[in-house]
Amino acid sequence: MIPDNSYAGCEMDNLVTQLSITVPTTWEDTYHYRLRFRTPRQRLGEAYISDVLEQDSGTGAYIFPLPSGVLIAGILRVQIEGVSESNEVIHTAVMSLTVGKSIGSSAEAMPPNYSGLIDEIMDEMQDSFDDLVSSADRAEDAAERAEDIADTVQEKLDNGDFIGPQGPKGDKGDKGDTGAQGPKGDTGATGPQGQKGDTGPQGPQGETGPQGPKGDTGDTGPQGPKGDKGDQGDEGNPGVITELSPGLFGLSVNEEGHLILTHNDNEPAPPLSIQDGNLIYTIS
Repeated sequence: MIPDNSYAGCEMDNLVTQLSITVPTTWEDTYHYRLRFRTPRQRLGEAYISDVLEQDSGTGAYIFPLPSGVLIAGILRVQIEGVSESNEVIHTAVMSLTVGKSIGSSAEAMPPNYSGLIDEIMDEMQDSFDDLVSSADRAEDAAERAEDIADTVQEKLDNGDFIGPQGPKGDKGDKGDTGAQGPKGDTGATGPQGQKGDTGPQGPQGETGPQGPKGDTGDTGPQGPKGDKGDQGDEGNPGVITELSPGLFGLSVNEEGHLILTHNDNEPAPPLSIQDGNLIYTIS
């Protein structure tokens, strides 16, 4: 499947860009067609599926307007799936379309539209939910059985069913090791204060104490004279364009003085030309 234009619009666009699809004449009329979409946010194996496409009575093409739910900035992958009445399935090659960024895009300000789409993973989510419910039921049954067994064992213990006749007295065992020291007990209550003693003789003069803390910084003095200008540094390496966002291109001059245009391989070259020594950007 080869598009005549690989640009699908910008994120938040809704039902503006239309896919007009013409299937090969070799395909039988008994097929029903759907579209599969995979956005940059979906993992491998996840996809959105459209409803069955309606054929335009005038052109014979299948028309599908793109909802905002699949227009996520980046690469949008599209594939046609055909299913016959006898359940024969046919697929086209995957087509890659570019979706540009929008300024200030917000899903809260403008919720995405998914009209005409069926979320393929909804069935898988429902199956997973059913499995979880079934597992929870089995766990609850096992817990109830375990509780019944525990009650039966406790009842037999209370009735002495597990107590046999007393056996002969065994030999005296060796003295065991001294156990670990127990925790320290709580501190006792404070006793009454004793009588005040006589004043003792004056002691010798103590050593000089440590230096006190540094005082506050004084006011800043006047600014000194301007120094001499330093030597000029070495010339840096030329810059290299490593990656461009979708829809952008770059211009640079190489060592020979040639003007170099850089753009993404999966996007058309920008409409630039040189006329009379002037660089011209043509807006169609």
